[in-house]
Amino acid sequence: MRVRWTNPAVKIFLDEVRTALRENRVVLRWSRGEYCICPDDGEPCEGFFKKPTRKKWGEIRVATAGVSNSRLIHTLAHEYAHFLYWLEGDPFGNASVYKDESFTERRALRIMESRGLPIDPERAQALSAAYLKMLRDDEQ
Repeated sequence: MRVRWTNPAVKIFLDEVRTALRENRVVLRWSRGEYCICPDDGEPCEGFFKKPTRKKWGEIRVATAGVSNSRLIHTLAHEYAHFLYWLEGDPFGNASVYKDESFTERRALRIMESRGLPIDPERAQALSAAYLKMLRDDEQ
């Protein structure tokens, strides 16, 4: 599936993402459904990062059906942040899911802001807060 973008900042960001992924044997894929199936636990999700193995390329997959462009950008930035942390040696180790995702969401927000991506910062913050609240509630 091919997702088309007209915003120059998004095009530059996508080029950055694709280049970094390719250099590390990871591919970006857009899924046509409302959800992707997470390879780690089989649960539906909006996107995931799966690291490469010696034999297989990794992937970032993002669900696209019924999702706004700003939500797609947010999900991609989130999964790209997971990829960047993996490149840096996974600084969280065996941290809780909430802690890992909290750092990842903060980094995704910084990525979107620093690249001038067309998102509403207040809405992105609210989406992040709701996602993290759900994770925190699940851990309790």
